[in-house]
Amino acid sequence: STIPMMEMDECSGDFARQVLRNMRDLYPDLADVVMHVNDGNGGTTTVEAHRVVLICASETWRAMLYGQGQGGGQFVEFTQEGRRAVVRFDRDPSAHITAPALECVLDHVYGKAVRVGLDKLQAVASAAEYLALPGLKAGCEEAVVSALTAENAVGTLMEAERRELQVSVTIVPPMLFCPLGSHPIMARW
Repeated sequence: STIPMMEMDECSGDFARQVLRNMRDLYPDLADVVMHVNDGNGGTTTVEAHRVVLICASETWRAMLYGQGQGGGQFVEFTQEGRRAVVRFDRDPSAHITAPALECVLDHVYGKAVRVGLDKLQAVASAAEYLALPGLKAGCEEAVVSALTAENAVGTLMEAERRELQVSVTIVPPMLFCPLGSHPIMARW
C-alpha cells in the first residue's frame, strides 16, 4: 500500500520545522557564523548561528555574508580557513543590535515562538528592520496593539511612541456609542 503524497508532504514539513527549531540547540558545532553584539550592559558577547539559515531568512544577511550590496561584508571577517564568518554588530554604528534582541531575532529565524516584553519590543523591532525581517517587525508592532486595554492604552501607546514603534490604532471615543442626541456634544451636531 502507498501513502498519499499529501500526507508525506505534511510529515516532511513537520519534520523540517522540527529540525530547524532545534538546529541551534542540537547542532552548535555546525554553527559557522559568530556574531559579536552589545550585551546591553556595556560589554559584548557572542551569538552563534548557521549561515544557511541566516541567508535563507534575510537578503541583508546574504549581503553581509557574501560581501554584496551597499555596505555588505563591511563588518564581517572570515577565519583563515574561510569556514566561519565573524559578524561584528558591536562595531557597526548603524546596527544597534543587542544580544537579547538578536536572540529573539534568531528564535524567529529558526521558527521558534518569539516572546518579548514591551520593554524590549523596540530593540527587537529595530533589529528586525536592520536585518530586513518585516514579518518580525510587524509582529512587534502588532504585539503593542494586542496588549492595549482601556486601562493601559495611553501609557502603552506613549511608551510605543517613545520607543519609535510604528503603531496604528484607531481609538473611538465612548460618546460615539451613545444614541444620537443623548450626549450633550452629540446633541449640538
